[in-house]
Amino acid sequence: MTSPDRTSQLAAEALRDALLAYRDAASAWLDAVAGLGTSERQIADRLAIGRMILFRLRQFSDAGDLASMLDHLPGSRARGELAETLLPNRLEADAVCATLVGATRRLDAAFHRHADTREQAIDLLASIDGASRQRMLREERRTIYEAEARHRGLSAESLIGSVLVVPASDGRTCDVA
Repeated sequence: MTSPDRTSQLAAEALRDALLAYRDAASAWLDAVAGLGTSERQIADRLAIGRMILFRLRQFSDAGDLASMLDHLPGSRARGELAETLLPNRLEADAVCATLVGATRRLDAAFHRHADTREQAIDLLASIDGASRQRMLREERRTIYEAEARHRGLSAESLIGSVLVVPASDGRTCDVA
C-alpha cells in the first residue's frame, strides 16, 4: 500500500473525523437509551427500531479500528431511523439526539464528498490507520491463498479435527491455525 498524497490524506482525515464523531454520538445515544431497559429487545420494542440496527450500532461503537467501524456502520436509512427516533422525555436526551442528528449529517456529507463506494472509503481509512491497514493486508493475503488453492484444485481451507489448514502463499506449504 503506497503512502497517500496530501489530498487523499486530507480526505481520509475528514472521513475519519466524521466517523469518530458519529461513533461518539452513537455511544452517547446508546448510553441514554440504556435507561429504557437492558436487552436489545426491550429497547427495540420501546423505540420501534429494528433489533438489527441496534445490534449493528453497538458493534460499530465497540469496533477497534476504522475499517471494522465502517463494516459495522448501519446504512444511511438505518442512521436516518436512529436520528429520527424520539426518546422519552424522562431520559432528558434532547442534546444527545441533536448531537446524533448533527453527526449523522456530517458523516453522510463526508461520504458524499470523499468516497464513492464503501471500498474506497475503507482504502482511504486504511491509508492513515495502522490497525485497518493490517486488517486489509490479512484479507488480501487470505484472498490470495484462496485463489491459489482453487487454482490447484484444493478447497480454500480444510478443518482437520480442530486444526485449520490453509495453503500458504509460496504454493508448497500450508499455514496451520
